[in-house]
Amino acid sequence: MPEPITKYYLFPEFSGREHSNTNSSPNANGAPAPPWDGDRPIKTWVDPNPEKVLNLGIGVGELAIYDAAIEVGPNGTYLAGPDGHPKVSQMAIPLAEAKSPNFLPSKGIVPTESDLYRQYGVSGEMAKKMIANASRKQSVPLKLPPGARVRWAPSLGGTPMVYLPGEPTPEEQGAVGQSRTLSQVYDLLSKVAKKLGVE
Repeated sequence: MPEPITKYYLFPEFSGREHSNTNSSPNANGAPAPPWDGDRPIKTWVDPNPEKVLNLGIGVGELAIYDAAIEVGPNGTYLAGPDGHPKVSQMAIPLAEAKSPNFLPSKGIVPTESDLYRQYGVSGEMAKKMIANASRKQSVPLKLPPGARVRWAPSLGGTPMVYLPGEPTPEEQGAVGQSRTLSQVYDLLSKVAKKLGVE
């Protein structure tokens, strides 16, 4: 049975800097979450010890590498790839970013230009960039089983679902369902023909 993509997130997502679960913290070391960084997209997951790290040296530094991540666009919507299916690809982000969240200053409230000027002294193009970053979420690393496929749920309004190997995807179910239906119609017509003596 297919399951929502959130079940396959590699790390739990935190709801915000006010996260109230006493057994976990939105920051890897248990300290309060760092201040919002308007130069980065919103990030609600933390990887305290990335398994794959690539050191690109001076000017770039270390990157955390993830084999699979679901791409997220503005306002937390999942993006579609060129094939029309949810976009899952490799992801590389700076190691420091992987290890820390980036929550809005106020939960769920994207700052306006006047807010940014009042609180940070920022205006113009810099403020527009910060507002754009506050409106988008960073892609989320996944732990997908080998051979799993990610497809849109036909009835859940654009929710990505994970189909394990052997589970028919919506497009495959449509084809199977159609052939079953035609087969059932043919069987019914055959039974009617037998009863009427017309074979």
